[in-house]
Amino acid sequence: MRRILTTWLLLAVTSVVAMAQSQYISYERYEKADREASLDGSGGVLVLSEHGDLAITVVNANVPSIINKGQGTSGFYEYEVVVNPNETRNPKLEVNRRGDVNRVPITASIRPNTYRAYLVKEVAKPIHLEDQTAPNDAILDSTLAEVVISSAISDLQVDCQALQAKGAEVKTLTNAGDRSITSKSIIIPIRILREAKAAADRAEQAYNEKNRVLEDPKAAKKLKDSFYDELDALENKMNEAQAEYNGLTNITVSAAGTNVLSIFVGDLKPRTKKVYGVAVLKVVEEKHVSVCSGFLAEGARLFTAREYANAKKAFGNALRAKDCPADLKRSINANINQCDTCALYERYALAALAQLKQVRDNGGTQEDVVRYASAGIEFLEKLTLYNDIEFYKERITRLNKIIEDQPLNIKFTFVEWLSNATGYYEGDRLDGIEVWAYSGDELPLPADYRNEKRFANLMKRNSCQRLGTSADGGILDLTFDRKSLPTGLFIHPASENLRVKTSYIDMREVMQNSDGDFQKRQYRTKMYRENKK
Repeated sequence: MRRILTTWLLLAVTSVVAMAQSQYISYERYEKADREASLDGSGGVLVLSEHGDLAITVVNANVPSIINKGQGTSGFYEYEVVVNPNETRNPKLEVNRRGDVNRVPITASIRPNTYRAYLVKEVAKPIHLEDQTAPNDAILDSTLAEVVISSAISDLQVDCQALQAKGAEVKTLTNAGDRSITSKSIIIPIRILREAKAAADRAEQAYNEKNRVLEDPKAAKKLKDSFYDELDALENKMNEAQAEYNGLTNITVSAAGTNVLSIFVGDLKPRTKKVYGVAVLKVVEEKHVSVCSGFLAEGARLFTAREYANAKKAFGNALRAKDCPADLKRSINANINQCDTCALYERYALAALAQLKQVRDNGGTQEDVVRYASAGIEFLEKLTLYNDIEFYKERITRLNKIIEDQPLNIKFTFVEWLSNATGYYEGDRLDGIEVWAYSGDELPLPADYRNEKRFANLMKRNSCQRLGTSADGGILDLTFDRKSLPTGLFIHPASENLRVKTSYIDMREVMQNSDGDFQKRQYRTKMYRENKK
Protein backbone atom coordinates (compact mmCIF):
# COMPACT_ATOMS: atom_id res chain seq x y z
CA MET A 1 0.00 0.00 0.00
CA ARG A 2 2.83 2.40 0.88
CA ARG A 3 4.48 1.71 -2.47
CA ILE A 4 1.24 2.50 -4.34
CA LEU A 5 0.68 5.77 -2.45
CA THR A 6 4.30 6.79 -3.08
CA THR A 7 3.78 6.31 -6.80
CA TRP A 8 0.59 8.41 -6.80
CA LEU A 9 2.50 11.26 -5.09
CA LEU A 10 5.46 11.01 -7.50
CA LEU A 11 3.15 11.16 -10.49
CA ALA A 12 1.35 14.16 -9.06
CA VAL A 13 4.67 15.99 -8.75
CA THR A 14 5.65 14.97 -12.27
CA SER A 15 2.43 16.40 -13.65
CA VAL A 16 3.20 19.81 -12.17
CA VAL A 17 6.79 19.88 -13.44
CA ALA A 18 5.84 18.72 -16.97
CA MET A 19 4.62 22.18 -17.99
CA ALA A 20 3.23 20.83 -21.25
CA GLN A 21 1.61 23.02 -23.88
CA SER A 22 -0.04 20.23 -25.88
CA GLN A 23 -1.56 16.85 -25.33
CA TYR A 24 0.65 14.17 -23.82
CA ILE A 25 2.40 11.98 -26.39
CA SER A 26 2.84 8.26 -25.97
CA TYR A 27 3.98 5.38 -28.14
CA GLU A 28 3.33 1.74 -28.94
CA ARG A 29 4.99 -0.94 -31.05
CA TYR A 30 3.64 -0.98 -34.60
CA GLU A 31 4.77 -4.35 -35.94
CA LYS A 32 2.95 -4.17 -39.27
CA ALA A 33 5.21 -1.30 -40.36
CA ASP A 34 8.46 -3.22 -39.67
CA ARG A 35 10.63 -3.43 -42.77
CA GLU A 36 13.94 -4.82 -43.94
CA ALA A 37 16.61 -2.38 -45.13
CA SER A 38 20.22 -2.19 -46.28
CA LEU A 39 21.88 -0.89 -43.11
CA ASP A 40 25.30 -2.60 -43.29
CA GLY A 41 24.55 -4.65 -40.20
CA SER A 42 23.22 -1.74 -38.13
CA GLY A 43 19.74 -1.73 -36.64
CA GLY A 44 16.95 0.73 -37.30
CA VAL A 45 14.02 2.28 -35.45
CA LEU A 46 11.15 3.64 -37.55
CA VAL A 47 9.17 6.31 -35.68
CA LEU A 48 5.72 7.00 -37.16
CA SER A 49 3.55 9.99 -36.28
CA GLU A 50 0.61 12.03 -37.53
CA HIS A 51 2.87 15.08 -37.12
CA GLY A 52 5.84 16.21 -39.20
CA ASP A 53 7.45 18.34 -36.49
CA LEU A 54 9.03 15.76 -34.21
CA ALA A 55 12.45 16.27 -32.66
CA ILE A 56 14.20 12.95 -31.95
CA THR A 57 17.42 12.38 -30.03
CA VAL A 58 19.22 9.18 -29.01
CA VAL A 59 20.52 9.28 -25.44
CA ASN A 60 22.87 6.29 -25.40
CA ALA A 61 24.51 6.39 -28.84
CA ASN A 62 27.22 8.81 -29.98
CA VAL A 63 26.77 8.66 -33.75
CA PRO A 64 23.16 7.73 -34.58
CA SER A 65 21.68 8.62 -37.96
CA ILE A 66 18.30 10.37 -37.67
CA ILE A 67 16.54 11.12 -40.97
CA ASN A 68 13.12 12.69 -41.47
CA LYS A 69 11.59 10.88 -44.47
CA GLY A 70 8.40 12.93 -44.75
CA GLN A 71 4.89 11.57 -45.16
CA GLY A 72 4.77 7.95 -46.30
CA THR A 73 2.13 6.02 -48.20
CA SER A 74 0.53 5.02 -44.88
CA GLY A 75 -0.28 8.68 -44.16
CA PHE A 76 2.11 8.81 -41.21
CA TYR A 77 5.23 10.93 -41.13
CA GLU A 78 8.29 8.68 -40.97
CA TYR A 79 11.54 9.17 -39.06
CA GLU A 80 14.38 6.67 -39.55
CA VAL A 81 16.87 6.19 -36.73
CA VAL A 82 19.90 3.96 -37.37
CA VAL A 83 22.18 2.80 -34.54
CA ASN A 84 25.34 0.71 -34.66
CA PRO A 85 24.73 -2.39 -32.50
CA ASN A 86 28.31 -2.12 -31.22
CA GLU A 87 27.18 1.02 -29.37
CA THR A 88 23.91 -0.41 -28.08
CA ARG A 89 21.28 -2.94 -29.03
CA ASN A 90 18.66 -1.05 -27.01
CA PRO A 91 18.77 2.60 -28.14
CA LYS A 92 16.96 5.04 -25.86
CA LEU A 93 15.12 7.67 -27.88
CA GLU A 94 13.54 10.88 -26.66
CA VAL A 95 10.74 12.24 -28.85
CA ASN A 96 8.83 15.48 -28.63
CA ARG A 97 7.06 17.91 -30.89
CA ARG A 98 8.90 21.05 -31.87
CA GLY A 99 8.73 23.68 -29.12
CA ASP A 100 7.09 21.36 -26.59
CA VAL A 101 8.65 20.40 -23.27
CA ASN A 102 6.52 17.27 -23.11
CA ARG A 103 8.59 14.24 -24.19
CA VAL A 104 8.18 10.51 -24.49
CA PRO A 105 11.12 8.13 -23.95
CA ILE A 106 11.29 5.02 -26.15
CA THR A 107 13.63 2.17 -25.29
CA ALA A 108 13.74 0.17 -28.51
CA SER A 109 15.33 -3.12 -29.45
CA ILE A 110 17.07 -3.38 -32.82
CA ARG A 111 17.83 -6.13 -35.31
CA PRO A 112 20.49 -5.99 -38.04
CA ASN A 113 19.27 -4.58 -41.38
CA THR A 114 15.74 -4.09 -40.08
CA TYR A 115 13.60 -1.11 -39.09
CA ARG A 116 11.39 -1.87 -36.09
CA ALA A 117 8.43 0.52 -36.04
CA TYR A 118 6.97 2.54 -33.16
CA LEU A 119 3.87 4.73 -33.43
CA VAL A 120 3.98 8.02 -31.52
CA LYS A 121 0.59 9.57 -30.85
CA GLU A 122 -1.19 12.07 -28.64
CA VAL A 123 -3.60 10.86 -25.97
CA ALA A 124 -6.03 12.83 -23.83
CA LYS A 125 -5.58 10.66 -20.75
CA PRO A 126 -2.00 9.41 -20.44
CA ILE A 127 -1.18 6.60 -18.04
CA HIS A 128 2.17 5.61 -16.61
CA LEU A 129 3.60 2.28 -15.44
CA GLU A 130 5.76 2.23 -12.32
CA ASP A 131 7.80 -0.83 -11.36
CA GLN A 132 7.22 -1.23 -7.61
CA THR A 133 8.89 -4.61 -7.20
CA ALA A 134 10.75 -4.89 -3.89
CA PRO A 135 13.95 -6.97 -3.46
CA ASN A 136 12.14 -9.51 -1.28
CA ASP A 137 9.12 -9.98 -3.58
CA ALA A 138 8.79 -13.65 -4.50
CA ILE A 139 6.39 -16.60 -4.47
CA LEU A 140 7.08 -19.99 -2.94
CA ASP A 141 6.09 -22.33 -5.78
CA SER A 142 9.12 -23.04 -8.02
CA THR A 143 6.86 -23.77 -11.02
CA LEU A 144 5.12 -20.38 -10.97
CA ALA A 145 5.72 -16.64 -11.42
CA GLU A 146 3.38 -13.78 -10.53
CA VAL A 147 2.62 -10.34 -11.95
CA VAL A 148 0.58 -7.87 -9.86
CA ILE A 149 -0.88 -4.72 -11.43
CA SER A 150 -2.46 -2.16 -9.08
CA SER A 151 -4.36 1.02 -9.97
CA ALA A 152 -7.03 3.47 -8.86
CA ILE A 153 -8.28 3.82 -12.46
CA SER A 154 -11.82 2.39 -12.34
CA ASP A 155 -12.05 1.21 -15.98
CA LEU A 156 -8.51 -0.12 -16.31
CA GLN A 157 -8.39 -3.22 -18.53
CA VAL A 158 -5.65 -5.83 -18.15
CA ASP A 159 -5.47 -8.11 -21.20
CA CYS A 160 -3.82 -11.47 -20.58
CA GLN A 161 -6.35 -13.72 -22.33
CA ALA A 162 -3.68 -15.74 -24.12
CA LEU A 163 -2.09 -16.65 -20.78
CA GLN A 164 -5.47 -17.49 -19.23
CA ALA A 165 -6.27 -19.79 -22.15
CA LYS A 166 -3.08 -21.73 -21.35
CA GLY A 167 -3.81 -22.06 -17.63
CA ALA A 168 -2.69 -18.83 -15.99
CA GLU A 169 -4.84 -17.80 -13.02
CA VAL A 170 -6.12 -14.21 -12.65
CA LYS A 171 -7.42 -12.83 -9.35
CA THR A 172 -8.96 -9.41 -8.69
CA LEU A 173 -8.25 -7.97 -5.26
CA THR A 174 -9.47 -4.78 -3.55
CA ASN A 175 -7.13 -3.10 -1.12
CA ALA A 176 -8.59 -3.20 2.39
CA GLY A 177 -7.01 0.13 3.33
CA ASP A 178 -8.14 1.99 0.19
CA ARG A 179 -11.06 0.44 -1.71
CA SER A 180 -10.43 2.71 -4.71
CA ILE A 181 -7.27 0.71 -5.48
CA THR A 182 -7.78 -2.58 -7.29
CA SER A 183 -5.10 -5.16 -8.02
CA LYS A 184 -4.92 -7.86 -10.69
CA SER A 185 -2.79 -10.83 -9.71
CA ILE A 186 -1.71 -13.01 -12.67
CA ILE A 187 -0.15 -16.32 -11.64
CA ILE A 188 1.73 -17.85 -14.56
CA PRO A 189 3.00 -21.43 -14.84
CA ILE A 190 6.58 -21.05 -16.11
CA ARG A 191 6.15 -24.05 -18.41
CA ILE A 192 3.69 -22.00 -20.54
CA LEU A 193 6.40 -19.52 -21.45
CA ARG A 194 9.11 -22.14 -21.91
CA GLU A 195 6.96 -24.35 -24.13
CA ALA A 196 5.91 -21.40 -26.30
CA LYS A 197 9.52 -20.27 -26.72
CA ALA A 198 10.69 -23.78 -27.57
CA ALA A 199 7.87 -24.19 -30.13
CA ALA A 200 8.73 -20.86 -31.76
CA ASP A 201 12.42 -21.79 -31.94
CA ARG A 202 11.67 -25.22 -33.44
CA ALA A 203 9.35 -23.73 -36.06
CA GLU A 204 11.93 -21.09 -37.02
CA GLN A 205 14.70 -23.68 -37.26
CA ALA A 206 12.57 -25.95 -39.47
CA TYR A 207 11.71 -23.08 -41.80
CA ASN A 208 15.33 -21.87 -42.00
CA GLU A 209 16.60 -25.35 -42.83
CA LYS A 210 14.08 -25.69 -45.65
CA ASN A 211 14.64 -22.15 -46.91
CA ARG A 212 18.43 -22.65 -47.00
CA VAL A 213 18.02 -24.69 -50.18
CA LEU A 214 17.06 -21.48 -52.00
CA GLU A 215 20.50 -19.97 -51.32
CA ASP A 216 21.79 -21.99 -54.30
CA PRO A 217 20.12 -20.41 -57.39
CA LYS A 218 20.91 -23.42 -59.58
CA ALA A 219 19.22 -25.79 -57.15
CA ALA A 220 16.29 -23.42 -56.75
CA LYS A 221 15.59 -23.48 -60.49
CA LYS A 222 14.99 -27.26 -60.31
CA LEU A 223 12.59 -27.26 -57.36
CA LYS A 224 9.01 -28.41 -57.84
CA ASP A 225 5.88 -26.61 -56.70
CA SER A 226 5.50 -29.09 -53.85
CA PHE A 227 8.71 -27.73 -52.30
CA TYR A 228 7.29 -24.21 -52.17
CA ASP A 229 4.01 -25.53 -50.77
CA GLU A 230 5.95 -27.21 -47.96
CA LEU A 231 7.98 -24.03 -47.43
CA ASP A 232 4.77 -21.99 -47.21
CA ALA A 233 3.36 -24.38 -44.63
CA LEU A 234 6.53 -24.16 -42.53
CA GLU A 235 6.52 -20.37 -42.74
CA ASN A 236 2.87 -20.21 -41.65
CA LYS A 237 3.67 -22.51 -38.75
CA MET A 238 6.66 -20.34 -37.79
CA ASN A 239 4.57 -17.14 -37.91
CA GLU A 240 1.78 -18.73 -35.86
CA ALA A 241 4.24 -19.99 -33.24
CA GLN A 242 5.90 -16.56 -32.99
CA ALA A 243 2.51 -14.83 -32.75
CA GLU A 244 1.47 -17.19 -29.98
CA TYR A 245 4.70 -16.54 -28.09
CA ASN A 246 4.27 -12.78 -28.48
CA GLY A 247 0.70 -13.00 -27.22
CA LEU A 248 1.74 -15.00 -24.16
CA THR A 249 4.68 -12.79 -23.23
CA ASN A 250 2.99 -9.38 -23.43
CA ILE A 251 0.32 -8.23 -20.98
CA THR A 252 -1.37 -5.01 -22.15
CA VAL A 253 -2.92 -2.38 -19.89
CA SER A 254 -5.24 0.44 -20.99
CA ALA A 255 -8.44 2.37 -20.25
CA ALA A 256 -10.79 4.61 -22.22
CA GLY A 257 -8.84 7.46 -23.86
CA THR A 258 -5.43 6.28 -22.64
CA ASN A 259 -2.27 5.02 -24.24
CA VAL A 260 -1.61 1.27 -24.23
CA LEU A 261 1.06 0.00 -21.85
CA SER A 262 2.77 -3.33 -22.44
CA ILE A 263 4.43 -5.51 -19.81
CA PHE A 264 6.88 -8.11 -21.16
CA VAL A 265 6.83 -11.34 -19.12
CA GLY A 266 8.95 -13.55 -21.37
CA ASP A 267 11.95 -13.20 -19.06
CA LEU A 268 10.16 -14.29 -15.86
CA LYS A 269 11.99 -16.90 -13.80
CA PRO A 270 10.54 -19.43 -11.30
CA ARG A 271 9.37 -17.82 -8.02
CA THR A 272 9.64 -14.31 -9.57
CA LYS A 273 7.04 -11.75 -8.49
CA LYS A 274 6.76 -8.45 -10.34
CA VAL A 275 4.64 -5.60 -8.93
CA TYR A 276 3.48 -2.61 -11.01
CA GLY A 277 1.40 0.48 -10.30
CA VAL A 278 -0.59 2.27 -13.01
CA ALA A 279 -1.74 5.89 -12.64
CA VAL A 280 -2.97 8.78 -14.76
CA LEU A 281 -0.28 11.34 -15.52
CA LYS A 282 -2.15 14.64 -15.41
CA VAL A 283 -0.75 17.13 -17.88
CA VAL A 284 -1.15 20.76 -16.94
CA GLU A 285 -2.41 22.87 -19.86
CA GLU A 286 -0.95 26.20 -18.86
CA LYS A 287 0.56 28.77 -21.19
CA HIS A 288 4.15 29.86 -20.57
CA VAL A 289 4.42 28.24 -17.16
CA SER A 290 8.19 28.78 -17.31
CA VAL A 291 10.68 31.00 -19.09
CA CYS A 292 12.06 28.00 -20.99
CA SER A 293 8.66 26.80 -22.24
CA GLY A 294 7.75 30.35 -23.30
CA PHE A 295 10.82 30.61 -25.52
CA LEU A 296 10.15 27.12 -26.91
CA ALA A 297 6.61 28.05 -27.89
CA GLU A 298 7.87 31.24 -29.55
CA GLY A 299 10.55 29.28 -31.41
CA ALA A 300 7.96 26.82 -32.75
CA ARG A 301 5.72 29.69 -33.92
CA LEU A 302 8.57 31.44 -35.73
CA PHE A 303 9.73 28.16 -37.30
CA THR A 304 6.28 27.54 -38.79
CA ALA A 305 6.32 31.15 -40.12
CA ARG A 306 9.67 30.37 -41.89
CA GLU A 307 11.55 32.86 -39.73
CA TYR A 308 14.38 30.42 -39.12
CA ALA A 309 16.99 32.89 -37.84
CA ASN A 310 14.60 34.30 -35.22
CA ALA A 311 13.37 30.80 -34.35
CA LYS A 312 16.98 29.77 -33.73
CA LYS A 313 17.42 32.74 -31.38
CA ALA A 314 14.26 31.78 -29.46
CA PHE A 315 15.41 28.17 -29.07
CA GLY A 316 18.83 29.44 -27.97
CA ASN A 317 17.16 31.57 -25.30
CA ALA A 318 15.21 28.50 -24.14
CA LEU A 319 18.48 26.57 -23.91
CA ARG A 320 20.06 29.29 -21.78
CA ALA A 321 17.03 29.85 -19.55
CA LYS A 322 17.76 29.23 -15.86
CA ASP A 323 14.76 26.90 -15.55
CA CYS A 324 15.67 24.80 -18.61
CA PRO A 325 15.65 21.11 -17.55
CA ALA A 326 19.01 19.47 -18.18
CA ASP A 327 17.42 16.48 -19.91
CA LEU A 328 15.59 18.80 -22.36
CA LYS A 329 18.77 20.34 -23.81
CA ARG A 330 19.36 17.55 -26.36
CA SER A 331 15.89 18.13 -27.80
CA ILE A 332 16.35 21.92 -27.95
CA ASN A 333 19.66 21.47 -29.77
CA ALA A 334 17.84 19.25 -32.27
CA ASN A 335 15.39 22.13 -32.88
CA ILE A 336 18.31 24.55 -33.37
CA ASN A 337 19.91 22.17 -35.90
CA GLN A 338 16.60 22.01 -37.79
CA CYS A 339 16.59 25.84 -38.01
CA ASP A 340 20.08 25.78 -39.56
CA THR A 341 19.07 23.02 -42.01
CA CYS A 342 15.95 24.85 -43.17
CA ALA A 343 17.76 28.18 -43.52
CA LEU A 344 20.36 26.47 -45.74
CA TYR A 345 17.82 24.71 -47.99
CA GLU A 346 15.75 27.89 -48.29
CA ARG A 347 18.82 29.73 -49.59
CA TYR A 348 19.43 26.92 -52.09
CA ALA A 349 15.79 26.93 -53.20
CA LEU A 350 15.77 30.72 -53.69
CA ALA A 351 18.96 30.53 -55.76
CA ALA A 352 17.50 27.81 -58.01
CA LEU A 353 14.25 29.74 -58.48
CA ALA A 354 16.18 32.92 -59.29
CA GLN A 355 18.04 31.02 -62.02
CA LEU A 356 14.76 29.60 -63.32
CA LYS A 357 13.26 33.11 -63.53
CA GLN A 358 16.29 34.39 -65.39
CA VAL A 359 16.10 31.55 -67.94
CA ARG A 360 12.38 32.06 -68.53
CA ASP A 361 12.67 35.85 -68.75
CA ASN A 362 15.79 36.06 -70.91
CA GLY A 363 15.55 32.88 -72.93
CA GLY A 364 17.13 29.49 -72.40
CA THR A 365 16.81 25.83 -73.37
CA GLN A 366 14.12 23.46 -72.17
CA GLU A 367 16.91 21.51 -70.46
CA ASP A 368 17.80 24.62 -68.43
CA VAL A 369 14.17 25.05 -67.36
CA VAL A 370 13.97 21.42 -66.22
CA ARG A 371 17.34 21.67 -64.45
CA TYR A 372 16.48 24.69 -62.31
CA ALA A 373 12.84 23.74 -61.71
CA SER A 374 13.94 20.27 -60.61
CA ALA A 375 16.55 21.79 -58.30
CA GLY A 376 13.92 24.08 -56.77
CA ILE A 377 11.59 21.12 -56.22
CA GLU A 378 14.33 19.09 -54.57
CA PHE A 379 15.25 21.84 -52.10
CA LEU A 380 11.61 22.68 -51.35
CA GLU A 381 10.86 19.01 -50.70
CA LYS A 382 13.77 18.94 -48.25
CA LEU A 383 12.16 21.89 -46.48
CA THR A 384 8.78 20.14 -46.23
CA LEU A 385 10.45 17.28 -44.36
CA TYR A 386 11.03 19.71 -41.48
CA ASN A 387 8.34 22.36 -42.02
CA ASP A 388 5.36 20.79 -43.76
CA ILE A 389 3.45 23.97 -44.63
CA GLU A 390 1.21 24.96 -47.53
CA PHE A 391 3.63 27.69 -48.66
CA TYR A 392 6.19 25.11 -49.81
CA LYS A 393 3.64 22.61 -51.14
CA GLU A 394 1.99 25.21 -53.36
CA ARG A 395 5.32 26.15 -54.94
CA ILE A 396 6.26 22.50 -55.47
CA THR A 397 2.96 22.01 -57.30
CA ARG A 398 3.66 25.00 -59.57
CA LEU A 399 7.17 23.78 -60.41
CA ASN A 400 5.96 20.24 -61.08
CA LYS A 401 3.51 21.60 -63.66
CA ILE A 402 6.40 23.27 -65.47
CA ILE A 403 8.31 20.00 -65.94
CA GLU A 404 5.59 17.34 -65.72
CA ASP A 405 5.75 16.59 -69.46
CA GLN A 406 9.53 16.17 -69.37
CA PRO A 407 10.86 12.60 -68.92
CA LEU A 408 12.66 11.61 -65.73
CA ASN A 409 15.87 9.72 -66.48
CA ILE A 410 17.56 7.66 -63.76
CA LYS A 411 20.81 5.75 -64.10
CA PHE A 412 21.04 2.70 -61.80
CA THR A 413 24.33 1.09 -60.85
CA PHE A 414 24.23 -2.35 -59.18
CA VAL A 415 27.17 -3.54 -57.07
CA GLU A 416 27.86 -6.45 -54.74
CA TRP A 417 27.98 -5.53 -51.06
CA LEU A 418 29.89 -8.16 -49.10
CA SER A 419 30.69 -8.75 -45.46
CA ASN A 420 33.52 -10.40 -43.58
CA ALA A 421 34.99 -10.26 -40.10
CA THR A 422 36.10 -6.64 -40.55
CA GLY A 423 32.80 -5.29 -41.88
CA TYR A 424 31.18 -4.53 -45.27
CA TYR A 425 32.94 -3.77 -48.54
CA GLU A 426 32.06 -3.27 -52.20
CA GLY A 427 32.55 -6.14 -54.64
CA ASP A 428 31.90 -6.49 -58.37
CA ARG A 429 29.32 -4.67 -60.43
CA LEU A 430 26.40 -6.91 -61.28
CA ASP A 431 24.96 -7.71 -64.68
CA GLY A 432 21.59 -9.43 -65.03
CA ILE A 433 19.71 -7.40 -62.40
CA GLU A 434 16.09 -6.76 -63.31
CA VAL A 435 14.06 -3.73 -62.21
CA TRP A 436 10.29 -4.17 -61.87
CA ALA A 437 7.81 -1.34 -61.25
CA TYR A 438 5.29 -1.85 -58.44
CA SER A 439 2.23 0.39 -58.09
CA GLY A 440 0.33 -1.29 -55.26
CA ASP A 441 -0.98 0.52 -52.19
CA GLU A 442 0.38 -1.91 -49.57
CA LEU A 443 4.05 -2.23 -48.64
CA PRO A 444 5.18 -5.63 -50.04
CA LEU A 445 6.29 -8.11 -47.41
CA PRO A 446 9.74 -9.73 -47.87
CA ALA A 447 8.13 -13.16 -47.52
CA ASP A 448 6.18 -12.43 -50.72
CA TYR A 449 9.23 -11.99 -52.95
CA ARG A 450 12.16 -13.87 -51.41
CA ASN A 451 11.85 -16.92 -53.64
CA GLU A 452 11.24 -17.22 -57.37
CA LYS A 453 7.76 -18.70 -57.20
CA ARG A 454 6.45 -16.09 -54.79
CA PHE A 455 8.14 -13.28 -56.70
CA ALA A 456 6.52 -14.42 -59.96
CA ASN A 457 3.11 -14.66 -58.28
CA LEU A 458 3.50 -11.20 -56.73
CA MET A 459 4.44 -9.66 -60.08
CA LYS A 460 1.48 -11.34 -61.79
CA ARG A 461 -0.99 -10.50 -59.02
CA ASN A 462 -0.09 -6.80 -59.10
CA SER A 463 0.39 -6.53 -62.89
CA CYS A 464 3.97 -5.39 -62.32
CA GLN A 465 6.03 -4.31 -65.32
CA ARG A 466 9.65 -5.29 -65.93
CA LEU A 467 11.47 -2.07 -66.83
CA GLY A 468 14.85 -3.45 -67.83
CA THR A 469 17.94 -5.52 -66.95
CA SER A 470 21.44 -4.28 -66.11
CA ALA A 471 24.10 -4.98 -68.71
CA ASP A 472 27.91 -4.80 -68.69
CA GLY A 473 29.21 -2.78 -65.77
CA GLY A 474 26.02 -3.22 -63.75
CA ILE A 475 24.41 -0.17 -65.41
CA LEU A 476 20.74 0.30 -66.28
CA ASP A 477 19.30 3.56 -67.68
CA LEU A 478 15.54 3.99 -67.18
CA THR A 479 13.06 6.69 -68.15
CA PHE A 480 9.96 7.39 -66.01
CA ASP A 481 6.81 9.43 -66.54
CA ARG A 482 6.89 12.14 -63.87
CA LYS A 483 3.07 12.22 -63.69
CA SER A 484 2.71 8.51 -62.91
CA LEU A 485 5.72 7.30 -60.95
CA PRO A 486 5.47 3.77 -59.49
CA THR A 487 5.07 3.22 -55.75
CA GLY A 488 8.37 1.38 -55.65
CA LEU A 489 10.84 -0.80 -57.51
CA PHE A 490 11.79 -4.46 -57.13
CA ILE A 491 15.48 -5.21 -57.70
CA HIS A 492 15.56 -8.83 -58.84
CA PRO A 493 18.56 -11.01 -59.82
CA ALA A 494 17.64 -12.67 -63.13
CA SER A 495 20.84 -14.67 -63.52
CA GLU A 496 21.08 -18.00 -61.71
CA ASN A 497 24.77 -17.32 -61.08
CA LEU A 498 24.01 -14.36 -58.79
CA ARG A 499 23.90 -15.05 -55.08
CA VAL A 500 22.06 -11.88 -54.09
CA LYS A 501 18.57 -11.38 -52.72
CA THR A 502 15.60 -9.67 -54.30
CA SER A 503 14.95 -6.32 -52.62
CA TYR A 504 12.30 -3.61 -52.71
CA ILE A 505 12.96 0.15 -52.81
CA ASP A 506 10.29 2.78 -52.21
CA MET A 507 10.25 5.30 -55.08
CA ARG A 508 10.47 8.11 -52.51
CA GLU A 509 13.79 6.60 -51.41
CA VAL A 510 15.08 6.63 -54.99
CA MET A 511 14.07 10.28 -55.48
CA GLN A 512 15.46 11.43 -52.13
CA ASN A 513 18.79 9.59 -52.33
CA SER A 514 19.69 9.74 -56.02
CA ASP A 515 22.61 11.98 -56.98
CA GLY A 516 23.93 13.73 -60.05
CA ASP A 517 22.50 16.47 -62.23
CA PHE A 518 18.80 17.14 -62.58
CA GLN A 519 18.56 15.86 -66.15
CA LYS A 520 19.69 12.38 -65.17
CA ARG A 521 19.44 11.16 -61.60
CA GLN A 522 21.90 8.47 -60.48
CA TYR A 523 21.10 5.79 -57.92
CA ARG A 524 23.61 3.26 -56.63
CA THR A 525 22.10 0.01 -55.35
CA LYS A 526 24.02 -2.32 -53.00
CA MET A 527 23.08 -5.99 -53.37
CA TYR A 528 23.90 -7.89 -50.17
CA ARG A 529 25.81 -11.17 -49.95
CA GLU A 530 27.07 -12.61 -46.69
CA ASN A 531 30.19 -14.01 -48.32
CA LYS A 532 31.60 -14.52 -51.79
CA LYS A 533 32.39 -17.96 -53.13
